[in-house]
Amino acid sequence: MILFMSGFPKSGKSSFAELLVKNLDNKLCLHINPADYYPDNFDDLPQEEKTDIAVTAWEMSLERADKSITSLPNRALAIVDTCCSSALNMRPLLLNAKVRGHDVFVVYIDTPLEKRIERTGDKNLTNLEERYKKSFGEALPMLRKNSKEFIIVGNGSDGLSELDKYARIMCEKIRKVRSD
Repeated sequence: MILFMSGFPKSGKSSFAELLVKNLDNKLCLHINPADYYPDNFDDLPQEEKTDIAVTAWEMSLERADKSITSLPNRALAIVDTCCSSALNMRPLLLNAKVRGHDVFVVYIDTPLEKRIERTGDKNLTNLEERYKKSFGEALPMLRKNSKEFIIVGNGSDGLSELDKYARIMCEKIRKVRSD
């Protein structure tokens, strides 16, 4: 089973994935996150260097996701943490997972720009908004077509408690698919 996380930067994708792993309490759960490849001082680096590292980390994550899809037992879960701008690049992974018989879910974390800026203090998120909207809009039909279920999780009001509520619902879906 493969779950692709999508959403704008700082929307809560990684937090949601971590809640899933925690709530599933299962060794057959792998969270693939580009941020795992970032150096400890990532936030302090110049923007150009951050961009280079982020691209490399994303490529490494895609490679790890592809290997996981190939070797993952059907009852295991791989959570692939992505963002809107890379959604079209997920197509080969989605198709590979489907061909290999995995159930594919896509979860989009929907968090308003104002909330993301409020939570992070990063006003640069405003500059990315239109580019990400366009990229995700182009990928949306492909994501819906190639997934067993496309789920939108709202994350606008109270942060983690809202994500936790949706994570528990998603865990029930995962447990049901695993038991079938």
